[in-house]
Amino acid sequence: MWKIICIISLSFAKLVSTQFVNFKFAKPLKNKRLAPNTTLFLHQDQAKTHGQCVIHCSAHTECWSANYHQNSQVCILYRESFRDGDVREFVEADGWVYYEKKEAEQTQIVSKGDAINKTEEIICEQGKVIHELPYMPEQWKLSFKVYFSNHQPNSHSSILTFDLIGRRGKIEIGLSQRRFIFVEMSGEIGKRWLNGKYKAPLNKWVSVDINLVRFNGTYQLMLFMNQIYQRSFAIKFWEPTYFKDITVYASKKLNAWKSNVVSTIKELLFYRTKEPVTYNNAIQLGVIPRWPKSWHIQFSVKILYHRKIMNDGRDDGGKWHGIIQFCNSTLDQYGCRQPVVAYNQIEGKIEFTLYGNSTSDNFMQLWSDPIELNTTYDIKMQVTQRSRTRLNIWMNGDRVYKNVEVLNAEEFYNVRYYYGTLWRPDNHSVEISNLIFGGMSQSLNLDD
Repeated sequence: MWKIICIISLSFAKLVSTQFVNFKFAKPLKNKRLAPNTTLFLHQDQAKTHGQCVIHCSAHTECWSANYHQNSQVCILYRESFRDGDVREFVEADGWVYYEKKEAEQTQIVSKGDAINKTEEIICEQGKVIHELPYMPEQWKLSFKVYFSNHQPNSHSSILTFDLIGRRGKIEIGLSQRRFIFVEMSGEIGKRWLNGKYKAPLNKWVSVDINLVRFNGTYQLMLFMNQIYQRSFAIKFWEPTYFKDITVYASKKLNAWKSNVVSTIKELLFYRTKEPVTYNNAIQLGVIPRWPKSWHIQFSVKILYHRKIMNDGRDDGGKWHGIIQFCNSTLDQYGCRQPVVAYNQIEGKIEFTLYGNSTSDNFMQLWSDPIELNTTYDIKMQVTQRSRTRLNIWMNGDRVYKNVEVLNAEEFYNVRYYYGTLWRPDNHSVEISNLIFGGMSQSLNLDD
């Protein structure tokens, strides 16, 4: 018998606990009783205290409000409460107290882990914690879409903050007074501020991409808005081992300056940059709906192996070995390619080629100096338009081609991008990493 009573008591306690998690009661109204209403009436019982009456309502799934009278110990339960703005029909009644159940605010569940993947819309508010990171990886990518409204030009506002717990340091992304996306990074011994080059639009979704990669021997932070390259800077003080135990805020922590813009974010991704990819045949990476006339590409590449040339100089596999290419061709077509980067095993050089149409007679080719096998080369290419279209190429930080005129610049659609060679098997091995690409504004000054 006692065992049965204990089981019933535990079950009731569990039910009450569950109800209290999901609901709370508004401030009670003293000397008020709900006007008699047979439609709302649910149950009448005896309760020794106010608390017991509230517990009865909490434990009953259909109960939404209650009246209690202390002297008579009468507890009346009702089926529903009133919505905000409705007129409550009360009568004055000495000794009666009215309680109304309200939906409690849901406790925000903070995700944890070394990556962030949130598809839902998140309103940026001070003190809103959305994730906890154990550490910042050495190289990483952050992307999201943001919607700005009600911007006031007297201060800047925060979108996301990666804040170190108990130590000096943060990475903050926000909107400046002049409506530029900015990234502020500070650590134990340094601080950098990066402003975007073009104003962010209001009242529409804007995509933001931020990359931190090791390139040309230094860590670089790169900012893109709507897939258009903005700016980048080198970070000499970046020390991943220092950036650990991090709280991620949608805005920034409490007791900070007040934001003067309403921001909503969605499709938030943060992850460690992938390890280098090694390949010896074509790998399709994706499709770009529209490839502009002005663009930016950078990556790191290492040629690990190539097939030896025959004694007569011929090679049945061809002398060209693809590294990366952006093209709208299929396997049976030559296609438009802007650009193709390949390795010439006879010359030992890297070739940069831009094809302007589907025939092979309208193209431009440029070559690097001979390169060493098993050596990493950091390559950056930019095509920009002003009065003329110009191509610039950097290798390991040195500009090897400056303002070369491009005569065949075009816009392309449904452009596939690949590692490797498309049209035949390839017997060479390449390691590639840190691939970043996007459009360029026509007004960008490459000498900045």
